[in-house]
Amino acid sequence: MKQNDADAIRASLTPETIVTISNRWVSIPADALTAETRFISESLAPASGFYVLTEDQAPRIPGLNPDLHMFNVYFEKEAATRAFGLKKIDDQWKLQGIYTISGGSPSESGTTLWP
Repeated sequence: MKQNDADAIRASLTPETIVTISNRWVSIPADALTAETRFISESLAPASGFYVLTEDQAPRIPGLNPDLHMFNVYFEKEAATRAFGLKKIDDQWKLQGIYTISGGSPSESGTTLWP
């Protein structure tokens, strides 16, 4: 994502996330994923490293989509932790979304930071 590689980002996303991106950028004539890729790359620029802080927290979050696995990821130099929602499709993990963390736990129903 930080390299602004649209093909690599497209390959790492769930089909639902790609649809969400496409719907959001529908009024822009350029390719939606290209615009989103630029946005992602620029937003990650301040971070110098990423660290997974927790094991999958999904089993501890009541009512969470059972196919979604949530991990707290620390963004170095931003001093921020965000929840990454990953979904296994066939034999690969794909990014569903990035969420805020409230009360120390990620929440799919909380604020979606991306997409």
